[in-house]
Amino acid sequence: MLRYVLILLFVLIMLPVLRGWLGAIARLLLNWSLGTSSSAAAGQRSPMASPPAAAGSTILHKDPVCGTYVSEAVAVALKQGGQTLWFCSEACRDKYRRRA
Repeated sequence: MLRYVLILLFVLIMLPVLRGWLGAIARLLLNWSLGTSSSAAAGQRSPMASPPAAAGSTILHKDPVCGTYVSEAVAVALKQGGQTLWFCSEACRDKYRRRA
């Protein structure tokens, strides 16, 4: 009986540790794969990439093409029909222009 209790305690202690290690490995692999993706080579930012912080600019706008939320400070703006549309990259802006 004591053997089973010790095994249970070991498992309960090791599960969070293993989960943390696997999460760290998964984040490293994800960052590595996003850093070398083909969309980065095409001039598009990854939806998970954080834009550089800008002083005073905390307003986010949704890119109408890819759905990425982007700050006004780093967004590519397009004025059309009396309103301003915000894009995460020139590639998304150009894709939007081709659709319209």
